[in-house]
Amino acid sequence: GDALIELNSLNEKPPHLHTAVSGTTVNLDVSSYNYFDSGITTADTSINFTNVPVKSRWSYSYRSSLLSGAWGIDSSNVSLRYSRSYAGENISMEDIFISSDGLNVYTIGLSTSDYIYQYELTTAWDFKTINFVREKLITGTFSGGNFSNGTALFFKSDGTKMYAACSNFNRLIEYNLGTAWDISTLVYVTYKDISGQVASVESMFFKPDGLKLYLLDNTTDRIKEYNLATAWSISVISYTAQSVSFNTGGAGESSPQAMTFKSDGTKYYVTGTTERSIIEYTLYTAW
Repeated sequence: GDALIELNSLNEKPPHLHTAVSGTTVNLDVSSYNYFDSGITTADTSINFTNVPVKSRWSYSYRSSLLSGAWGIDSSNVSLRYSRSYAGENISMEDIFISSDGLNVYTIGLSTSDYIYQYELTTAWDFKTINFVREKLITGTFSGGNFSNGTALFFKSDGTKMYAACSNFNRLIEYNLGTAWDISTLVYVTYKDISGQVASVESMFFKPDGLKLYLLDNTTDRIKEYNLATAWSISVISYTAQSVSFNTGGAGESSPQAMTFKSDGTKYYVTGTTERSIIEYTLYTAW
């Protein structure tokens, strides 16, 4: 796409000078130019800045047919790559999880079904190659009583554990998988009643080391945080904190449905049915 790099000096701005960016490795002399126009790039391009002034303020922005500004998505220019109906298996999808290798996709169904559905991709991360594999009913698979309105789903990164939650009873359930990523081998381990802190669970996320758990509460518009005494085991968890409300200042989400965290714990993202947007938050202390 078209790339644009602009340099804005703290001192008086000189007339715009520009040079073309070409090739896959480019050295741009900041002392000589403040505008660079690549035209059309056809491959990944590494740009190195040289002779950067000690006192300067400058920025880099990139434009393409899909992106406008720095990493901002311009919906008017986005084209749909692929779409597949899941109504044949899951008539009311509530959550989705993709395995770390991009070869397995899982969804959980709402209402009376409460099934987990598994799909395989013959080419990693390419949804054009997706195929339905199996389903697994999880109602009645554990000793803690009812499970209804399944809303949240999460897997351990090696595929040997699965966690599911439901909004009707606000229960969190842990399973082992005899064969990694194969839901037909699910074995119930334990469950936790989280209704004391969560009014209506909608989504969950585990810290990569398995020592923290985050639950999205649709009723209070907050994320609830728990510590796990043993990594990846919900048998002993302790409630520690909650986030600020998303529904504040007139610009938040009053009906949050899903969340995820950046892998280093410095950002989380929330989306919902009111704003129908992805909202980004920064954590100045990771996790």
